[in-house]
Amino acid sequence: MKRHVFGATVLLFLVLLACKSRSSRSTAATTATTTAEPAPASTTAQDEAAVKKKMATIDTLATTKLPAVTTKPTVTKKGPKPIIEGAGVNAAAVDIKAFPPSLEHKMMSFEPLALPFCGAWASGKKDSLDSTYLHTCRDMKYLVVLRFSSRVDPKMVTSTTFRGGEARGDATVFDVDTGEKLGAVPFAAQNYGQLEAMQGVELGRAVADLEGQCAHVVQTALDTAWGE
Repeated sequence: MKRHVFGATVLLFLVLLACKSRSSRSTAATTATTTAEPAPASTTAQDEAAVKKKMATIDTLATTKLPAVTTKPTVTKKGPKPIIEGAGVNAAAVDIKAFPPSLEHKMMSFEPLALPFCGAWASGKKDSLDSTYLHTCRDMKYLVVLRFSSRVDPKMVTSTTFRGGEARGDATVFDVDTGEKLGAVPFAAQNYGQLEAMQGVELGRAVADLEGQCAHVVQTALDTAWGE
């Protein structure tokens, strides 16, 4: 009789232990599922408010008096690295002569098309804004303003070749979320070799190449300033 009672007690204990184990696993799974849930996506209204705030900051930054063009890096590293080209773009590069960006000026090859459209919309000059432009401006953290201390554009030498141009100056980095100026990096760029002519757009292609080289060397300088 005692053996039966003892066996029943052991069996009951094992059953209770198994139930507790399943309950713990279930609770852990529920907790993990809850933790893994992504944050709710922002609404269009929230995106629009964020973009209008950034554009207002950029308008204010346009009145900032900058020191003489620097020949040495003066950037204070804060936050993620500014990226103006390639994957993960989070910064917009613009020419100081077109600052703040607007639809009225000729865009340089490295300037993002979204920025002047966002500015025109935020100021009421456009009634609507494409969602792609809206999201591009929403995700922009930095504005990189290029100043040229010297610039010589390429010139056509023959019908198929050019004399390369060159440019130098500095690029000032602003945080458009805080309005803070993070400093500047110097740059110097030139056309890469001799460009073959293209029908109807020969000189334009060469100038665009020079501007693209400027953006590239600025990105390289930013990589170095951020220790990458």
